[in-house]
Amino acid sequence: MPASEGLAAKSAARPPQPQPPPWQSDASDGAENRLSPPTAAASRPAPIAPPVDRQAQPLPTAGGPTEDRPAGRVPTTTATAVPINRAATAPLAGDPTPGGGPPPLLVFDLQQPPENAAYQAQRGKMVSLRWLAALLLCISLLSASPAAKFSGLANAPSWAILVLGIAALQIIYISWMVTLPDWSTVWVLMLVFACSAALYGCGLAIVLVAQPTPDMPLQLYSVHHLAVPWCAAMVLLAFLGAYLCGRFSSRWYRGYALALKTSPHS
Repeated sequence: MPASEGLAAKSAARPPQPQPPPWQSDASDGAENRLSPPTAAASRPAPIAPPVDRQAQPLPTAGGPTEDRPAGRVPTTTATAVPINRAATAPLAGDPTPGGGPPPLLVFDLQQPPENAAYQAQRGKMVSLRWLAALLLCISLLSASPAAKFSGLANAPSWAILVLGIAALQIIYISWMVTLPDWSTVWVLMLVFACSAALYGCGLAIVLVAQPTPDMPLQLYSVHHLAVPWCAAMVLLAFLGAYLCGRFSSRWYRGYALALKTSPHS
Protein backbone atom coordinates (compact mmCIF):
# COMPACT_ATOMS: atom_id res chain seq x y z
CA MET A 1 0.00 0.00 0.00
CA PRO A 2 2.67 2.51 0.88
CA ALA A 3 4.36 1.86 -2.51
CA SER A 4 1.17 2.32 -4.51
CA GLU A 5 0.34 5.43 -2.59
CA GLY A 6 3.78 6.78 -3.40
CA LEU A 7 3.30 6.18 -7.14
CA ALA A 8 -0.09 7.85 -7.03
CA ALA A 9 1.41 10.84 -5.28
CA LYS A 10 4.18 11.13 -7.92
CA SER A 11 1.72 10.93 -10.78
CA ALA A 12 -0.46 13.58 -9.23
CA ALA A 13 2.56 15.85 -8.72
CA ARG A 14 3.69 15.45 -12.39
CA PRO A 15 2.46 18.27 -14.67
CA PRO A 16 0.13 17.24 -17.47
CA GLN A 17 1.75 16.62 -20.90
CA PRO A 18 0.48 18.75 -23.77
CA GLN A 19 -1.47 16.83 -26.38
CA PRO A 20 -0.07 16.91 -29.93
CA PRO A 21 -2.26 18.46 -32.66
CA PRO A 22 -4.38 16.15 -34.71
CA TRP A 23 -2.34 16.59 -37.92
CA GLN A 24 0.78 15.28 -36.21
CA SER A 25 1.23 11.72 -35.24
CA ASP A 26 3.42 10.21 -32.60
CA ALA A 27 6.86 8.87 -33.24
CA SER A 28 5.58 5.36 -33.81
CA ASP A 29 3.70 6.34 -36.97
CA GLY A 30 6.83 7.30 -38.92
CA ALA A 31 7.87 10.43 -40.71
CA GLU A 32 6.19 9.36 -43.93
CA ASN A 33 2.73 9.34 -42.30
CA ARG A 34 2.88 12.92 -41.03
CA LEU A 35 0.13 15.19 -42.23
CA SER A 36 0.93 18.69 -43.51
CA PRO A 37 -0.81 21.56 -41.73
CA PRO A 38 -3.76 23.10 -43.57
CA THR A 39 -3.03 26.37 -45.28
CA ALA A 40 -5.19 29.20 -46.51
CA ALA A 41 -4.08 28.55 -50.12
CA ALA A 42 -5.47 25.00 -49.97
CA SER A 43 -8.88 26.27 -49.07
CA ARG A 44 -8.95 28.87 -51.94
CA PRO A 45 -10.28 27.88 -55.37
CA ALA A 46 -7.76 27.63 -58.21
CA PRO A 47 -7.66 30.75 -60.44
CA ILE A 48 -9.03 30.42 -63.96
CA ALA A 49 -6.53 31.26 -66.70
CA PRO A 50 -7.67 34.01 -69.12
CA PRO A 51 -8.32 33.02 -72.76
CA VAL A 52 -5.29 33.21 -74.99
CA ASP A 53 -5.48 35.76 -77.82
CA ARG A 54 -4.11 33.95 -80.84
CA GLN A 55 -4.11 37.13 -82.95
CA ALA A 56 -1.57 38.86 -80.70
CA GLN A 57 0.61 36.45 -78.72
CA PRO A 58 3.79 37.48 -76.87
CA LEU A 59 6.96 36.45 -78.57
CA PRO A 60 9.65 35.01 -76.27
CA THR A 61 13.16 36.28 -76.76
CA ALA A 62 15.89 33.76 -77.52
CA GLY A 63 18.60 33.36 -74.94
CA GLY A 64 16.56 32.74 -71.78
CA PRO A 65 16.30 35.11 -68.82
CA THR A 66 18.65 38.08 -68.64
CA GLU A 67 19.28 40.87 -66.19
CA ASP A 68 16.65 43.08 -67.80
CA ARG A 69 14.16 40.24 -68.10
CA PRO A 70 14.15 37.82 -65.14
CA ALA A 71 12.99 34.25 -65.48
CA GLY A 72 9.25 33.80 -65.46
CA ARG A 73 8.48 37.34 -66.61
CA VAL A 74 6.60 37.71 -69.90
CA PRO A 75 7.96 40.38 -72.27
CA THR A 76 5.61 43.14 -73.27
CA THR A 77 6.43 42.98 -77.00
CA THR A 78 3.58 41.55 -79.05
CA ALA A 79 3.28 40.55 -82.67
CA THR A 80 0.21 40.68 -84.87
CA ALA A 81 -0.46 37.98 -87.42
CA VAL A 82 -0.03 39.40 -90.94
CA PRO A 83 -1.05 37.44 -94.06
CA ILE A 84 1.92 36.63 -96.28
CA ASN A 85 1.69 36.65 -100.03
CA ARG A 86 3.23 33.32 -100.91
CA ALA A 87 3.28 34.13 -104.60
CA ALA A 88 5.36 37.28 -103.97
CA THR A 89 7.93 35.54 -101.75
CA ALA A 90 8.21 32.34 -103.79
CA PRO A 91 11.61 31.89 -105.47
CA LEU A 92 11.76 32.43 -109.18
CA ALA A 93 12.78 29.74 -111.63
CA GLY A 94 16.53 29.59 -112.04
CA ASP A 95 17.29 31.34 -108.72
CA PRO A 96 20.72 30.10 -107.57
CA THR A 97 19.81 30.53 -103.88
CA PRO A 98 16.08 29.84 -103.60
CA GLY A 99 16.29 29.19 -99.88
CA GLY A 100 18.25 32.24 -98.78
CA GLY A 101 18.51 35.93 -99.33
CA PRO A 102 15.76 38.49 -99.78
CA PRO A 103 12.68 37.61 -101.83
CA PRO A 104 12.93 38.41 -105.54
CA LEU A 105 11.51 41.62 -106.87
CA LEU A 106 8.15 41.51 -108.62
CA VAL A 107 8.23 42.36 -112.31
CA PHE A 108 5.07 43.93 -113.70
CA ASP A 109 4.24 43.56 -117.37
CA LEU A 110 2.89 46.92 -118.48
CA GLN A 111 2.34 45.71 -122.04
CA GLN A 112 4.76 48.19 -123.54
CA PRO A 113 4.56 48.62 -127.30
CA PRO A 114 7.33 47.00 -129.35
CA GLU A 115 10.47 49.02 -129.96
CA ASN A 116 9.97 49.10 -133.73
CA ALA A 117 6.45 50.54 -133.41
CA ALA A 118 6.28 53.91 -135.22
CA TYR A 119 3.58 56.54 -135.32
CA GLN A 120 1.16 56.14 -138.21
CA ALA A 121 -1.61 58.54 -139.10
CA GLN A 122 -5.16 57.27 -139.40
CA ARG A 123 -6.55 56.41 -142.80
CA GLY A 124 -9.17 59.13 -142.64
CA LYS A 125 -6.53 61.74 -141.78
CA MET A 126 -4.39 60.60 -144.69
CA VAL A 127 -7.24 60.99 -147.17
CA SER A 128 -8.04 64.49 -145.91
CA LEU A 129 -4.35 65.39 -146.00
CA ARG A 130 -4.04 64.37 -149.65
CA TRP A 131 -7.07 66.43 -150.64
CA LEU A 132 -5.64 69.41 -148.78
CA ALA A 133 -2.26 68.95 -150.46
CA ALA A 134 -3.92 68.81 -153.89
CA LEU A 135 -5.81 72.04 -153.23
CA LEU A 136 -2.71 73.85 -151.97
CA LEU A 137 -0.69 72.61 -154.94
CA CYS A 138 -3.27 74.08 -157.30
CA ILE A 139 -3.03 77.43 -155.51
CA SER A 140 0.76 77.38 -155.77
CA LEU A 141 0.76 76.54 -159.48
CA LEU A 142 -1.86 79.21 -160.13
CA SER A 143 0.23 81.82 -158.36
CA ALA A 144 3.26 80.95 -160.50
CA SER A 145 1.40 81.02 -163.81
CA PRO A 146 2.07 84.74 -164.62
CA ALA A 147 5.83 84.14 -164.51
CA ALA A 148 5.66 81.08 -166.77
CA LYS A 149 5.82 83.22 -169.96
CA PHE A 150 9.43 84.18 -169.26
CA SER A 151 11.95 81.76 -170.68
CA GLY A 152 14.63 82.36 -168.07
CA LEU A 153 15.32 84.18 -164.86
CA ALA A 154 17.92 86.41 -166.50
CA ASN A 155 15.28 88.26 -168.55
CA ALA A 156 12.48 87.99 -165.96
CA PRO A 157 11.43 91.08 -163.97
CA SER A 158 11.76 91.24 -160.20
CA TRP A 159 8.10 90.52 -159.51
CA ALA A 160 8.26 87.32 -161.63
CA ILE A 161 11.28 86.05 -159.68
CA LEU A 162 9.47 86.81 -156.42
CA VAL A 163 6.33 84.99 -157.56
CA LEU A 164 8.33 81.92 -158.62
CA GLY A 165 10.19 81.89 -155.32
CA ILE A 166 6.96 81.98 -153.32
CA ALA A 167 5.43 79.18 -155.40
CA ALA A 168 8.58 77.03 -155.12
CA LEU A 169 8.63 77.47 -151.34
CA GLN A 170 4.97 76.44 -151.10
CA ILE A 171 5.51 73.34 -153.25
CA ILE A 172 8.51 72.28 -151.15
CA TYR A 173 6.54 72.49 -147.91
CA ILE A 174 3.55 70.71 -149.48
CA SER A 175 5.83 67.80 -150.44
CA TRP A 176 7.24 67.75 -146.90
CA MET A 177 3.73 67.62 -145.43
CA VAL A 178 2.76 64.65 -147.63
CA THR A 179 6.00 62.83 -146.80
CA LEU A 180 5.63 63.32 -143.03
CA PRO A 181 1.89 63.40 -142.34
CA ASP A 182 1.35 64.97 -138.92
CA TRP A 183 -0.51 67.85 -137.38
CA SER A 184 2.76 69.74 -136.88
CA THR A 185 3.71 69.69 -140.58
CA VAL A 186 0.25 70.98 -141.50
CA TRP A 187 0.66 73.74 -138.91
CA VAL A 188 4.02 74.77 -140.44
CA LEU A 189 2.40 74.88 -143.88
CA MET A 190 -0.23 77.20 -142.44
CA LEU A 191 2.55 79.64 -141.52
CA VAL A 192 4.01 79.38 -145.03
CA PHE A 193 0.71 80.32 -146.70
CA ALA A 194 0.10 83.08 -144.17
CA CYS A 195 3.48 84.61 -145.04
CA SER A 196 2.67 84.26 -148.74
CA ALA A 197 -0.58 86.13 -148.24
CA ALA A 198 1.33 88.88 -146.42
CA LEU A 199 3.79 89.24 -149.34
CA TYR A 200 0.97 89.49 -151.89
CA GLY A 201 -0.65 92.07 -149.66
CA CYS A 202 2.54 94.12 -149.74
CA GLY A 203 2.55 93.92 -153.55
CA LEU A 204 -1.07 95.10 -153.65
CA ALA A 205 -0.22 98.04 -151.41
CA ILE A 206 2.72 99.04 -153.64
CA VAL A 207 0.54 99.03 -156.76
CA LEU A 208 -2.18 101.09 -155.07
CA VAL A 209 0.14 103.67 -153.54
CA ALA A 210 2.97 104.09 -156.05
CA GLN A 211 2.64 106.11 -159.23
CA PRO A 212 2.67 104.08 -162.50
CA THR A 213 6.13 105.14 -163.63
CA PRO A 214 9.11 103.13 -164.93
CA ASP A 215 10.72 103.52 -161.51
CA MET A 216 8.03 101.50 -159.69
CA PRO A 217 9.32 98.89 -157.18
CA LEU A 218 9.64 95.29 -158.42
CA GLN A 219 9.33 96.54 -162.03
CA LEU A 220 5.54 96.56 -161.85
CA TYR A 221 5.08 99.39 -164.35
CA SER A 222 4.33 97.09 -167.29
CA VAL A 223 1.71 95.10 -165.40
CA HIS A 224 0.36 97.67 -162.92
CA HIS A 225 -3.13 97.57 -164.47
CA LEU A 226 -3.32 93.74 -163.86
CA ALA A 227 -1.40 93.65 -160.56
CA VAL A 228 -4.27 94.98 -158.45
CA PRO A 229 -6.85 92.22 -159.14
CA TRP A 230 -4.14 89.56 -159.31
CA CYS A 231 -2.60 90.46 -155.96
CA ALA A 232 -6.04 90.72 -154.36
CA ALA A 233 -6.97 87.23 -155.62
CA MET A 234 -3.66 85.75 -154.39
CA VAL A 235 -4.17 87.30 -150.96
CA LEU A 236 -7.59 85.65 -150.67
CA LEU A 237 -6.38 82.27 -151.95
CA ALA A 238 -3.31 82.27 -149.69
CA PHE A 239 -5.41 83.15 -146.67
CA LEU A 240 -7.85 80.39 -147.64
CA GLY A 241 -4.98 77.88 -147.73
CA ALA A 242 -3.68 79.10 -144.36
CA TYR A 243 -7.18 78.83 -142.84
CA LEU A 244 -7.68 75.27 -144.11
CA CYS A 245 -4.26 74.20 -142.83
CA GLY A 246 -4.85 75.78 -139.41
CA ARG A 247 -8.30 74.25 -138.99
CA PHE A 248 -7.18 70.80 -140.09
CA SER A 249 -4.09 70.96 -137.87
CA SER A 250 -6.03 72.03 -134.77
CA ARG A 251 -8.64 69.28 -135.19
CA TRP A 252 -5.91 66.71 -135.73
CA TYR A 253 -4.04 67.86 -132.62
CA ARG A 254 -7.14 67.70 -130.41
CA GLY A 255 -7.86 64.15 -131.56
CA TYR A 256 -4.23 63.14 -131.00
CA ALA A 257 -4.17 64.65 -127.48
CA LEU A 258 -7.43 62.91 -126.55
CA ALA A 259 -6.15 59.55 -127.80
CA LEU A 260 -2.92 60.08 -125.84
CA LYS A 261 -4.81 60.71 -122.59
CA THR A 262 -7.02 57.63 -122.97
CA SER A 263 -4.17 55.36 -124.07
CA PRO A 264 -3.16 52.65 -121.51
CA HIS A 265 0.56 53.32 -122.24
CA SER A 266 0.39 57.02 -121.32
